[in-house]
Amino acid sequence: MTFTTIEEYNSYLVENQVNVNIIDYVKEVNKLEFKIDISFIDEFIELVSKNECCIHHNMLETYEVLKLDKGTTRVKELLEQNNFKEKKDYQVSNVRELRPQGGSSVKNEYFLHPRAFKICLMRSKNKKEYAYYYILLEECIKYFNDYQIELNKKYIIKLKSKIIKKDAQLIIKDDKIDELIKKTDELLKNNKKILKNNEELIEQNNKTHKMNEDLLKSNKSMEKSLIKANHKLDETLEKLDEVHEELENTHEELEDTNEKLDITDKNLKIVAKKLDIAVEDRVVKTKSKLKNESFIVMYNANEEYKYKVIRGKKEYVDIRINKLEIKNYIQKDELSLNNVPNASTLWCLIKEELKNDIDSCHNKLKLINIDELQFKIKINEIYNKRKNVII
Repeated sequence: MTFTTIEEYNSYLVENQVNVNIIDYVKEVNKLEFKIDISFIDEFIELVSKNECCIHHNMLETYEVLKLDKGTTRVKELLEQNNFKEKKDYQVSNVRELRPQGGSSVKNEYFLHPRAFKICLMRSKNKKEYAYYYILLEECIKYFNDYQIELNKKYIIKLKSKIIKKDAQLIIKDDKIDELIKKTDELLKNNKKILKNNEELIEQNNKTHKMNEDLLKSNKSMEKSLIKANHKLDETLEKLDEVHEELENTHEELEDTNEKLDITDKNLKIVAKKLDIAVEDRVVKTKSKLKNESFIVMYNANEEYKYKVIRGKKEYVDIRINKLEIKNYIQKDELSLNNVPNASTLWCLIKEELKNDIDSCHNKLKLINIDELQFKIKINEIYNKRKNVII
């Protein structure tokens, strides 16, 4: 909309209950009456909003108050003309600059307080717009105050009207409240009857609760009996574990005994092996594969001794493999040998010849100075030495 006077603009704002801020109000009034260039207003308000000496003297030239063709000489003269005091109205800092021809010079930089900067603008001989701007502000304050007063009156009238309507509504609500009170009294009577019934129910619940407590006591005694039974069962299981462990130890001892017996058997059969030197495999295979001996290496990455050796007849070896696979062991085919003349003797030779490369404990081992590929090569070398018989 367009307006011709400030009063007309104020009337429009009041009638339509439009709330505008002071800056927008100043801009609109300027269009109506003053018509001066205030395009700088937003930047200017931002510039003078701080309560400290923060406005660089270059802004005096930017706002065309003076020229800086003589350095800061004109700035100093302007500050003296207005009787400005250092540290209150402005601050000075010395800046050292390098000269093109060599050496350096000291340059003064002035920072004006927003109040001092405003005075310089109003007293500027080059630009009259700033003086008109402050006259505009003075008149706008008066008209803006009138507009706010009338707007508040309008709000008060509307509020009074709303209060009257609210009072009428309250009277209607009071009548409804009276009706509700009557209904509430009736509900209270009914509630008393319900309370009496509830008391009877509570008494019945108490009896039920007592019965539940008796049942809980019985359950607790049963739980104690179960705990004792479980405790005895745990003890029995622990004993079974101990027996199982003893059996495993006994089996290990038997394996060691078998190794010693195998060594003795090797010594007894050495003559027969020398006579059978031309035969590649000097142990005659039995008709049943389960009776042939095997040398099997199992592996479990989670154990300290990652490798476990099983040696003996195939039927025994198969049983041991199944048990170890349950314990997450896997068979290393590349390290294992089937139809071995004497698996226990082979294991003894491996431990003896690789004592610096492996750490063995009963039938378990771990690699120390060799990797798995080297271990495979060593096993084959030791196994093939059976062919190197000296007659």
